[in-house]
Order: sequence, then structure tokens, then C-alpha cells
Amino acid sequence: MKFLMVTQAGAADGDIAEQDTLIQADMISTALTELGHTCERFETSLNLQPLLEMLQAKRDYVVFNLVESLGGRDCLMHLAPDVYEALGIAYTGARAHTIKRTNQKGAAKKELLLAGLPTAPWLECSLTGIVYTFGTIHPGRYILKAATEHASIGMTDDAVIHVDSREELAARLREFALKLKLPCMAELYIDGREFNLSMLDARSNPSATSVDEEFCCDVFPPAEIDFTGLPADKPRIVGYNAKWVEDSIEYNATPRTFQFSSDDESLLAQLIDISKRTWQLFGGTGYARLDFRVSSDGVPYILEFNANPCITTYGGFMAAAEQAGLSYNAAIERIVNAAC
Repeated sequence: MKFLMVTQAGAADGDIAEQDTLIQADMISTALTELGHTCERFETSLNLQPLLEMLQAKRDYVVFNLVESLGGRDCLMHLAPDVYEALGIAYTGARAHTIKRTNQKGAAKKELLLAGLPTAPWLECSLTGIVYTFGTIHPGRYILKAATEHASIGMTDDAVIHVDSREELAARLREFALKLKLPCMAELYIDGREFNLSMLDARSNPSATSVDEEFCCDVFPPAEIDFTGLPADKPRIVGYNAKWVEDSIEYNATPRTFQFSSDDESLLAQLIDISKRTWQLFGGTGYARLDFRVSSDGVPYILEFNANPCITTYGGFMAAAEQAGLSYNAAIERIVNAAC
């Protein structure tokens, strides 16, 4: 097969998270070549005309979509797959509508609630400073985050705050949004464990004898973030440093583990079931990751659905794929086989 790998323009000059896109592109290109495919590369920007013209000239290609932002904003990344779909070009990963729905974290949480899926109460703050409340806000700890961006932007230790009222939380959220110059949200901080569940389109499984059309994904073995190595004064979160800054305490003290005791069997089965239901809710295709917090009394809460998560050899998705018995190249081949 012939592939056109599409990434966002300017990634080489961006922050660590954007540069990681190019590391992924190199690894995937190598895998595709080893699998007997050919792969060309193309960078796109918010000026989508060159992308459209390129695709019109390569209609027999499949797009390997690695666009993770456009114009410096993650919330615009769905525009690239919108172009693929308009031209009828097959591409890997999540559909444009899935990306758009899940990149808007507040809107995604509303869908989760309507579907009866567990997620914590939150506030949203627009760029105009208007604050909207979803759920009951009690005094306690909350975590501040960007509402339309990924990569844990702005999530440092001081993003976890304690407030005594909804009014205090709204004021702190407005300050945070003003600092980031982005729509932001404040979500109840669940003091407990954190899990990641990686999912892969079941239609690409060559050994499957039948595919459950309602839950059309394979869920890899659950991973838990081990916070025990963090200093006591650090919040138990996977913030920006933990994700990207390799010489930081947070990065080195938050390893993932796939080892669980028999006491966790019921919880893990529940997380797998919720993952399948969430995949179905958002019309999952390709590959995705669902992040959870589980409270001290064992109640799971969905943090967010990550369409097209990082697929470097060292990322969480591929670590889970390895636990499921898939090599890096085998996982890439399954992602390719699910292109539509």
C-alpha cells in the first residue's frame, strides 16, 4: 500500500509535545517500510488548499493521519480529516466527528453523563470569563485544565487547588483561563488511583472470528500510574512535567504498571466495560485511550477520551499493545488495516 503521512506544519519549532509528533512520524515510517509499504510525508497548516490539492493528486494513497493541532490549537485538528472525508480518501485513526466531539472536553463530559457514564462534576470558563456549572460543586480539591487542548498544557502542581465555595472556584478558574488565554475547566479532583485503557479497532484483528458490532474494539490490558515514588508534597497527577520533561521528578516517579492483585479483578473488568461503552458512544475507529481516576472507595470516573493517542514505541498505547502480545509493527499494521 502507498501511504501519505500527514503532520501539522511547524511541529519542529513547537514545544516538546508537538515535536513528539515528528518522532512518531519517523517511527511509523520505519514500521510501514518494514511491513512492505511505501510512505511519503506532507505537512499541512490552516491553509488547507495545498493538502486538498495533494490528496486530489494521490487518490490511490491512504492517509496516515498524525495531525494533532492546526494553527497551534488542538481544537482545530479535526479539519484535516474533514478534508480527507470530503475527498473520500481512506485514513487511519479517529473520524473527524469523533475528534471534534472529544477535543471539547466539557461537551464530551456532557455526552458521558447523558449516556450514564461516570465523570466528575466541573466548571467551564469561556475566554470572555463566563463560568458554567455542571454538577454539584462542594468545598474541596479541584484540578484546573485547558478545556480544548491536550498534552496537559498548564497542568503544574498549582493546578490542583482547594476551595471553600463555588464562587472561589469560579474566580480561580477565571484567573487560570486568563493566564493560559484558553477556554478552561475546573474538575473535581478524585483523590485515588489513575488508570489508562488503550483500545484498538476490532475490525483490524485478523484472528477475530466475529466482531461485536456494538462494542467494536479490543481493549488492551489496563495500565495504572504508580504515584508511590512522588514526594509527599506533590499532587498525584500526570501533569505536563510527568508527560514530557524527562529530567523532572514527575516524569521519573510516575511509571505505569500492568501488575495487579486478584483484589482488582472486579474493578479492572468494570474499567474495560466502561471503555467499550465509551468507544461506542463516541463512534470510535482506529485507536484511542481512555483515562480514569478511581476514588478511594473504588468508584471510577472518566477523565477524557483520547482519540489518536501517542503511538511512539515508548508511549502508553504501545506499552499496552505489547502487554496484549502485539509488537510495534503488528500494532501499526492493525491501525493501517482499520483505515477507512
